[in-house]
Amino acid sequence: MDTYSLIARLSEHQGKIMDNFAATERLVAEGMPVNVATLVRLRGDLMSLLTVYQHFKHHEIFDVMISEGPTEQARIGRRLKAECVSLGEEVRDHVHRWTDRGVAKSWDAYRPALLAFIYRIKAHMEYERRASVAVLLPEQSGGCMPPPALTIAT
Repeated sequence: MDTYSLIARLSEHQGKIMDNFAATERLVAEGMPVNVATLVRLRGDLMSLLTVYQHFKHHEIFDVMISEGPTEQARIGRRLKAECVSLGEEVRDHVHRWTDRGVAKSWDAYRPALLAFIYRIKAHMEYERRASVAVLLPEQSGGCMPPPALTIAT
């Protein structure tokens, strides 16, 4: 397994998601955007990006850690995969909840929930990156595993 390539690809996936978050944050910075359709499109784009990212992590990083790694590496791979699945459920719940309520009708509640959601995903991605580097490139991290990401109810 080419661990440097895996970490680089992980960073590429995360970069695309961060670009989406930056566009979303700019759009809602001043309050409710004039064009709510753009916000809805960004949310749809984000779901696509997160789906591809999750598939990549599960199959090319976590499953490899589980199947090829030593016992501790396999344990960490299982933990990361379980946390990713759990976060995926949070993402689907967030999207479903706000799709049903409607952004424009619930703007005062939606905006802070959206920003907390973005923060939650950013924190988790950073945690996944640091954990993946710690396992796959221990010489770069000193082998130290980061604590789990923060949990923020949205």
